[in-house]
Amino acid sequence: LFFTFLHTYIPCLLTHAHNRQLSRYCIQHLFTVSSCLKPQGPASSTSKGNGPPVPFLSHHSSGSPPSFPSTRRRPSSSAARCVASPRPTAVTLAAAYIAEADQLIPVGGAQAIAALAYGAGPIGACDALVGPGNMYVTAAKSLVSGRVAIDMLAGPSECLVIADGSASPAVVAADLLAQAEHDPAALPALVCLTEEFAAAVDRELAAQLAVLPTREVAAEALQNGYTVVVASLDEAVAINDRLAVEHVELHVKESMALARRLKHYGGLFVGAGAAEVLGD
Repeated sequence: LFFTFLHTYIPCLLTHAHNRQLSRYCIQHLFTVSSCLKPQGPASSTSKGNGPPVPFLSHHSSGSPPSFPSTRRRPSSSAARCVASPRPTAVTLAAAYIAEADQLIPVGGAQAIAALAYGAGPIGACDALVGPGNMYVTAAKSLVSGRVAIDMLAGPSECLVIADGSASPAVVAADLLAQAEHDPAALPALVCLTEEFAAAVDRELAAQLAVLPTREVAAEALQNGYTVVVASLDEAVAINDRLAVEHVELHVKESMALARRLKHYGGLFVGAGAAEVLGD
């Protein structure tokens, strides 16, 4: 199904023949930072659905989308910025404001990539497009990379937590869920020293998952994950260096000393307070 999508659906989205149809779709769903920052009732501040995905950010040097009074103005020579987020919450809007975004569109997925790369009505074609997404977003970014600059082609997110008896099962579980909610294909993993700690983390995962707005996605991703109980941190180091995962968190008493022993990883988060989501 994935490769069928690559060879049929996404190329159709990105051809000029379909660009007008896509433009009409995006225009119908267009709204701006200024309209979203108008005072809302108490109920409007509550996020529903699967929670806020990470938005895309594009930069325009010409044909810029209009600026709005609610955003801080930059010199006219500066590049304009457009944020795409399918379910923007108040936090997303605040981040867009701090980033001095000129425009925000409530569209995600491959269609957002197409709109930002080729332009759609008031959405100007961008020069650079950055931000994560699922496999469809990654495929779309690959297809438009010859037309616009992109940051990278990221695979499914993965995180390995190495924990000893000093770690908090609740914090470890929260960090694993923060990774799991990214994508059904995400891979959260735990290496710890005792069966008791592993069981405590499992209990926390169940309790926190029950109230997580993104629990459907996170629960599916947890099925990809695993826990390894080792006899020592030496074994944990060996497993880490063999796996060489994208993100590694160290929830151990002597976290800096352990960090110096690790050789293979993408990003290293040292200490229980260094949550991987802060790196995102």
